[in-house]
Amino acid sequence: AAALLTDMARDRRARITEALQLAHAYRTVDHKAHRDPLTGVGNRLAWDEAVALADAQSAGPVSVIIADLDGLKRANDERGHDVGDALICAAAETIRHQVRESDLVARLGGDEFGVLLAGASPARCRLTAERIASAVSEHPPVRGIRLSVSLGWAATPDVPSVSEAKRVADRQMYAQ
Repeated sequence: AAALLTDMARDRRARITEALQLAHAYRTVDHKAHRDPLTGVGNRLAWDEAVALADAQSAGPVSVIIADLDGLKRANDERGHDVGDALICAAAETIRHQVRESDLVARLGGDEFGVLLAGASPARCRLTAERIASAVSEHPPVRGIRLSVSLGWAATPDVPSVSEAKRVADRQMYAQ
C-alpha cells in the first residue's frame, strides 16, 4: 500500500509539473503572439482584441491616441532600415513612457502606433496626447534624425464606440 501511494504521489507530481510547464509555454506563446518583435509593445492582434473587448464592455470612457512617425520612409531611403528601426523603437519607447502601465501601446503598422487608455476621459486623452507630443519633440536625435510624430485622438463618450474613436483619431492624425 505504501509503495502504491508513493507511486501515485510521484505520478501526481509529474502531472502537476507537466501542467505547469504547459501553462507557462501557453503564456509565453500568447505573449509573443501579441507583441511586436521590434519594439516590444503590443502588435496589431493585441490592438484589435483590446478594441473589440472595449467596444463589447462599453463600461466607462475609453480614449484612443493614434501616432504616426513622420519621415520614416525618407530615413529608410536615405540612411537605411537600421536607422528607420531605431526611430520606430525610439517612438515606441517614448510613447510607452508617457502612459500608464495599464494602457495599451501597440504598433499598428510600419510607422503607426495606437494607444488605448481605459477609463480616460476626453480631457485626459488630450493631455496624454500633448504629453506624448512634448516628449517626442524633446527626444534627442536618433542617429542624427529628429524624432517627430503626427497625433490624433478621440474618446468615448464623445464618440459612440472605441472603433469610431480610432477612426476619428486616425482622421485627426492625417489632418495634422
